Amino acid sequence: MAARDARRIRRATACLALLTFICLLWAALVTPGVHAATPTSLDSSGEGVSAYGGWAAWSRYDAATKQFSLVLRSPAGTQLLPPVPERPTPFDVELGPTESGVAAVYSRCTDYTALLGCHVYELKLGETQAGEHILAVPGGGSLHEPAIWQGRVAFLHRNPSGGSEDAAQPTARRPDELFVWRRGSARPQRVLLPASKGERRAGWPRGLTGLISGLTLNGRALAYTTATGIQSSGFALSMFTLWYQRLGQGPRLIDQTTAGEANVCLPSLLSPTIVGEQLYAYLHVCDPSAANLDRWTRYDVRTRRAQRARYRFVSSSESSITSIVPDGGGVYWDGEAGVRRLDHITWTGIGRPTPQSFCTHDDLFC
Repeated sequence: MAARDARRIRRATACLALLTFICLLWAALVTPGVHAATPTSLDSSGEGVSAYGGWAAWSRYDAATKQFSLVLRSPAGTQLLPPVPERPTPFDVELGPTESGVAAVYSRCTDYTALLGCHVYELKLGETQAGEHILAVPGGGSLHEPAIWQGRVAFLHRNPSGGSEDAAQPTARRPDELFVWRRGSARPQRVLLPASKGERRAGWPRGLTGLISGLTLNGRALAYTTATGIQSSGFALSMFTLWYQRLGQGPRLIDQTTAGEANVCLPSLLSPTIVGEQLYAYLHVCDPSAANLDRWTRYDVRTRRAQRARYRFVSSSESSITSIVPDGGGVYWDGEAGVRRLDHITWTGIGRPTPQSFCTHDDLFC
């Protein structure tokens, strides 16, 4: 009897060990961030990172001047402060290739709150002794959030009659227009922007584009996000949408998330980045009950395939993150600990995310 009981105990112990192993294996397969990876901390005061060609750029807050300086990180890993004046808000910097190397583009404004009197500047990396120079974009107006790719520069053109500019409660109609300018051409090309068709049952107005952010350019393709919303005495609803667009064509809705009055804070779709036929973007759900729903997604723009990064970039969904960009096989991002970097990211295939909407599936953008 004792021998039989001993065999039963051994079998039960073996089964328990096997079950524990299976559970751990399953957790490793489905939970982002469970693999051992230690990020490199680069700048505890940094935010708003961009990267291209081994270079990275971000803004650093200067407590002495209460301004932001531009920081560069070279392909060799050296950080430097180029001879660029500080500005009162983080730089809307974007890196991209030129005919001779890599350049940073950003704006300077007379009024950073309303984004008025803004002009686009360029800084050629590796030639910082030459300093920044203004790009003489024809047509005038206030230009901001530029992106560069070879001989093309994309930018937002401020539209004073476009409605609200309140990003925290996005109720704008169209405070910005989007243009692409080829250097040397007489005038920029206007880009066709998305606009809501209107949904009476959802109370969604017609002709809404909203606030544009995260503008990026790669060859003849653009990506950006829009924030739209409606408010009344009884409710407030918001939608945050990721778009992909080839020059000369209309916008394609890639992903979308929604928010209502119950949200502790507003979600966001961050840092669209195009690499070949892949579009990267980060969904920050900002929901304390759903820490695992944040995802950095890589969408294949030719197919319905998508992948999710297996690393967890925030400790909770309420933790801050404002930018995240690929760098070869690695990644830069910023949050509560400043700018950090991982040399390698692993990915897992997922079903193509279904854009959320307050309206029907036939008209996801209402």
